[in-house]
Amino acid sequence: MGTKLTSKYSGKCKECDTPYKSGDQIFYDKAKRIACISEMCFKDQGGEITPFQRNRAYDISNTIQSTPKQFTSKYDRPIQASIPDVKISIGIETSSKKLLEFLKAADTLARKVYPDEDTSSQQFGQIRSKLVDQLIALSKK
Repeated sequence: MGTKLTSKYSGKCKECDTPYKSGDQIFYDKAKRIACISEMCFKDQGGEITPFQRNRAYDISNTIQSTPKQFTSKYDRPIQASIPDVKISIGIETSSKKLLEFLKAADTLARKVYPDEDTSSQQFGQIRSKLVDQLIALSKK
């Protein structure tokens, strides 16, 4: 039950003494404890290369349809928020203004650091959000 894989560690073949480095392609059989760069040496030691077989437990290929999307996501519609009509305290109002400052600074920074990123993309939003978190953390020091 051997396979060809990328070595995680450096080592050498116990039979032909050929060294290999981390990142090299090697033939490996865990059960027989065989590892070599040479396929011929690997096979001479009793190693057999077994073809990859998909685990049926994880095989979802038979469930994928070639037809267009047949479900609707809750994210395909606009978000509608209900804002309660309550009085905002001065403390919360001050914190909100501070948060807007952080958001503006993070947005400006994200646009400078990632000029090619679509500013309406989810990824840009995640970058900006992370920058807000970092700016807030830095302000506490």
